[in-house]
Amino acid sequence: RLHFGCFPTNVYFHKNDEKCFKRVDSFQKLRNTERRRSLIGKWFAVMFDEESESESSQAKLRDLTPWEYSTELLRATLKVSTTPNPTVADFVEMSNLASGLKSQNLAKWSSRMSEEQRMCFFLNVYHSLRIHASFILGAPSSLYGWSSFGRKASYVIGGMVFSLAEIEHCILRYPLSKAKFLFMDITYTSTPFTELFKLKKKEPRISLVLNHGTMSNAIDTPVFVIGKSTEGSLTFDEQLAEAASKFLEDQFVVNLKEKRVKIPKVCYWYAKDFLGLEAKDTSKRALAHSIFPYLGKSQKECFTTLCTQSDFSVKIRSFHFTPRDQNPERQASS
Repeated sequence: RLHFGCFPTNVYFHKNDEKCFKRVDSFQKLRNTERRRSLIGKWFAVMFDEESESESSQAKLRDLTPWEYSTELLRATLKVSTTPNPTVADFVEMSNLASGLKSQNLAKWSSRMSEEQRMCFFLNVYHSLRIHASFILGAPSSLYGWSSFGRKASYVIGGMVFSLAEIEHCILRYPLSKAKFLFMDITYTSTPFTELFKLKKKEPRISLVLNHGTMSNAIDTPVFVIGKSTEGSLTFDEQLAEAASKFLEDQFVVNLKEKRVKIPKVCYWYAKDFLGLEAKDTSKRALAHSIFPYLGKSQKECFTTLCTQSDFSVKIRSFHFTPRDQNPERQASS
């Protein structure tokens, strides 16, 4: 499989390396092909020497905990992904931080990280890897494409290899139910690495905050932060709640006029996490009510109004694997 960010930062590519450039360029699958080609061209034009980094910058990164480092990594990755014209320096920063994962002594933290710290670290790393890999391979546009993409793209972290699929299903979703596609359970084999960091607490909001970059996901990718508390800063649980409500604000639709509720497909796939394993009522209506606690204030009021007025129908939305535009800020404003 392909490892991104696992090479030393002083190993670089030249834009005149046509064989390498053409190989990567052939994977460009997103709609904005010209912009993609420009991004990749800049990436391979980078001439970067690790010694050029300032000592203060290196020292700052060395002092970060794994979850703090993951926050910086995702912020740098999103800067490249959401900026209309990212600079070479932006690519250098992202590449350097991804490469720096090799030096993270994650194994020593395995018994010291809390559930929230593990969740924070692997959510940020997952989203960074997903975006990073999309630059090179192009974002998949089907369920089967995602299956292959998730198994191929991986980061090397402290000598341990984690693929997208392993992070999602063997760490973050480990204590949760297994998704059902076409009446078949899809299972993923754990590795010695994922066994060290698998979550133990069931957290249904994982399904709401994981962003695959598709039209059926939230427009914005959440960046989770755990660090020194400052006035006005949100706790990790509050950050999860906010990210979940933002997703549902777009994907959970309450139509008072038509007396209908549309539920995101991902909630249907992982219905057991919301309903509970022992639930006797597994109807779509029951599922809609089980999602209620995760809605934002205005949606809760709207849904409550619908429930008190009369009977209503519930529909499961289709999942669209079509990738969102590489600049979600522009798409949000259009």
